[in-house]
Amino acid sequence: EPRALDPENLQPGTRLGNDYEIRDRLGQGGLATVYAALHLVSGSTRALKVARPEPRAAEALQTELRALRELDHRSIVGVVDVSAGLVPDRLTLAMERVRGVPLSRWLVENPNPARETLRTFAEDLLGALAYLEQKGVTHKDLKPDNLIVGDDGLTVIDFSLAGLPSDALFIGTARYRDASLHVWDAAADRYAAALCLFELFAGRHPFDDEAPAPGDRPRIDADDFDQPALAAFFEKALSPDREARHPSAPAMRAALLEALGEKLKSGQIELPQGPSSDSPELPLSATSLSQPVVAALRRVGVRTQGELVALTTAQVQAVGGLGKKKRKEVLDFQAQLRRRNVPPAAGAAPVRRPLWPALEGDPTDLHRLDLSASLAESLVRKGFTTVGRLATATRDDLTGLPGIGPAKVAHIVQALQRFDESGSVVESPPATLEAIWTRASTPLVKKQEPIVADVFGIRGRILTQEELADELRTTQAEVSRQYRFGLERIDRNGLEPLAELVHEELELAGGVLRLDELVRAIDERWPPGDELHAEGLVRLLVKLDETRLSLEPNPEGEGPELLLAAGIPAEALGSFVKTARQLATQWPPADPDATRRSLRTVLPEYDRDHLSLAIRLLSDLRLTDSNELYETPVMLRKALEYVLRRVRLPIGIEELAENVQR
Repeated sequence: EPRALDPENLQPGTRLGNDYEIRDRLGQGGLATVYAALHLVSGSTRALKVARPEPRAAEALQTELRALRELDHRSIVGVVDVSAGLVPDRLTLAMERVRGVPLSRWLVENPNPARETLRTFAEDLLGALAYLEQKGVTHKDLKPDNLIVGDDGLTVIDFSLAGLPSDALFIGTARYRDASLHVWDAAADRYAAALCLFELFAGRHPFDDEAPAPGDRPRIDADDFDQPALAAFFEKALSPDREARHPSAPAMRAALLEALGEKLKSGQIELPQGPSSDSPELPLSATSLSQPVVAALRRVGVRTQGELVALTTAQVQAVGGLGKKKRKEVLDFQAQLRRRNVPPAAGAAPVRRPLWPALEGDPTDLHRLDLSASLAESLVRKGFTTVGRLATATRDDLTGLPGIGPAKVAHIVQALQRFDESGSVVESPPATLEAIWTRASTPLVKKQEPIVADVFGIRGRILTQEELADELRTTQAEVSRQYRFGLERIDRNGLEPLAELVHEELELAGGVLRLDELVRAIDERWPPGDELHAEGLVRLLVKLDETRLSLEPNPEGEGPELLLAAGIPAEALGSFVKTARQLATQWPPADPDATRRSLRTVLPEYDRDHLSLAIRLLSDLRLTDSNELYETPVMLRKALEYVLRRVRLPIGIEELAENVQR
């Protein structure tokens, strides 16, 4: 009989139905326990809020769902669904996982934050507040504990009180409650936000960590701020007289920016809008894109609307420093530009991929980086005198230098990551595949690491268990036992960044992906070293996730293996390849629509273009200008006959040759 679940203490590895696997316990409040869980269908990590066993806890989750279901903003946590059966007898809310730390903790660990960071966080909070005002939603519990600082900036969480009646005056947190409150409204949220902003800029609570009383004025000293005008801003925002405060969140944002010494551009007070101009030369800094997004794009050489339009989706995905929300912001804005027929920039430069964008502009002397003296000196001689200059170099920049190959680049990136993490409270992403494997294999003991690595080819070679037994001077049974234990002990959280990329690439490919294509995508994300092989880590992922992934041999016997999503049957894919080969050998080529129908019949599970799949899987197949499928090479006589039937005569020799080559 299966062991009963303890909803307040679900252990890592616990499966909840067919949808979720618990990864970690994030915390517990008065109404719910929160877990990080892997969504087994999509491969994404989500936060699960499991209600405590009392009616008001379940009602709070239902309230939060109702409040969040209609919201979609990059600085507000997203909700997925609510379930009554995921955890027996408990209501469970599935939400977007916001990675980071509460602002309350961040302020303690960052006593002297950069001015630009403060401005960014303030804009994130006031942008979310303006959106909530527009939607008619009041949060009712804005405080630093409910503001998460992460790679994507600041995110508002915990809407469990948002749906409660507006006359429920004693909910929320007293230290952040408007003392003049007669009804919960947008003004009360603005007051709470102003208290949070005061702590952000001044480093302390304006009422000395006490709940404000009616008529109390905050203790504000101009010496608390780098910009003295902030004192007047907070005097107004925290006035005990509601009528004297800022009338809206956009007005509050405008006043804050003015206090920071910035002038608003026309139209900036409102919520972010679409493109204000159809000019491809318009700088992105003059658009409604957020400042962190503009900075991330500038680091890769994209500065204008036209240059943004010229990017492919894959290039946007590869831009460093863009989390899920900021990437969506870029893609949405790019789609608006294309709908308005903004032309791509002619000859747009290829996207640069800096080694570590987060350290751009860091003035620290390069010799402070954890590199060998000889390597550091070599880099300095080439002009990389500071950490910031090295961080914004690309892999190609460095491998073009004498004596620097892929392994040294991987070592440099790891050094940049360690330097960044030493001053960061938010967990940085892994810098290399070696870092991913190191974390994932940390729980392995004794001989488990080399056994698992060599079974899957993680370090290049693939050995059988018999060969491993000979090499390790033990029995095959012992190798088999350590292999099983190793798979059980692997830290799956350590593999999660790679797993997310694999599932992302597989989804983009429609569930069918050549292993060599996937390896190229992995190498684009993480610099490859000399020792670690991406193919081996992919094989390990497939073994650990056999319900959703399979790695199949090429149906034609030669060529790269194929990674398949669970819904793509390997047998049907084999029939697809055979049918595509047969159709491609017909001459003259068949009508493309007829070919598509034939291919769709044998592989209906694939929901993308079947002709494109055929030429991806079979390297000697091509499409004509009319999308007709054919096999190469083509005899010259056949090619001439094909072209002459489709062109108007007479035709010159050069034009004929050009058509034949096409």
